[in-house]
Amino acid sequence: MAASLAVMASLMPFGAYANPATVDYTCTPALPGGSKISVDYNSGGKSITLFYPNGETLRMPIQRSGSGFRYGEGNVEIAGKGQTTITLQIAGQPARQCVTPR
Repeated sequence: MAASLAVMASLMPFGAYANPATVDYTCTPALPGGSKISVDYNSGGKSITLFYPNGETLRMPIQRSGSGFRYGEGNVEIAGKGQTTITLQIAGQPARQCVTPR
């Protein structure tokens, strides 16, 4: 049984996690390597993990926000008021609007 679950997990596409707190987004403009990212919100609100199209990840702690939420690490920031649309800002690049697929 455990072996068949491992095989099933290895066949899941990028972003298709069993964790319901992981949300897939399509960003405009696209990042180098593609327009799809995933964000894992399953850390009790203290941090998130960003999954880039190239497979790299970045854990970002929560930041002070007047309204909604904001997470950041180094020159990368994610902000939003809900999980359906977020803004991804990387220093020196245009802001990206990222939405969940419909």
